[in-house]
Amino acid sequence: MALVLMLRPSDIAPKAVRFKADGSFSDFVFSTDHIVFGDKEATVTLHGVKNDMTRTGFSVILQGTSDIKLSPVQALKDYLLRTEDVRAGNRPVFLSLLPPHRAINAGTVASILNKAIKLAGLEGRGFSAKSFRPTGATAAIDMQCDPDIAMRQGRWKTRSVFYEHYVHSKPPPALAHDILELHA
Repeated sequence: MALVLMLRPSDIAPKAVRFKADGSFSDFVFSTDHIVFGDKEATVTLHGVKNDMTRTGFSVILQGTSDIKLSPVQALKDYLLRTEDVRAGNRPVFLSLLPPHRAINAGTVASILNKAIKLAGLEGRGFSAKSFRPTGATAAIDMQCDPDIAMRQGRWKTRSVFYEHYVHSKPPPALAHDILELHA
């Protein structure tokens, strides 16, 4: 999910707070109310994340895959089903599996993502919890995805920030050959 939706750890566990009319405040929590499942996709609304100045949230589509074992939608459904008993009226999507089963914070999300990097055999190769966002952006552009769609999915406001800071495409191996052959 972090890769496909190009998420920061703080998008999954927002650091922002909401001020209430009575003068109190509460944390933004990525909750089960923010996910609407369709047949092969899910609409995910992220609240309290960077650039959500109006605090109305950003809705993005999490698409499934034809291989159910690789589908982030199916993985999310399975996770929610398997944690339903410990959720017991508690609505956070990602929560501590130790009592009192509260929403996890951005640091915990980063630790989990770093552990996934290690389990994938990528530790020590320049990847971190903050790599999912630029890696997703780069993969989208390398796959010839419409840049406007990739920017909308990753919630970027400007092309310059998107391309200068997040897209790290490399030229295809045959580029020099193709250019020279074209002009020969």
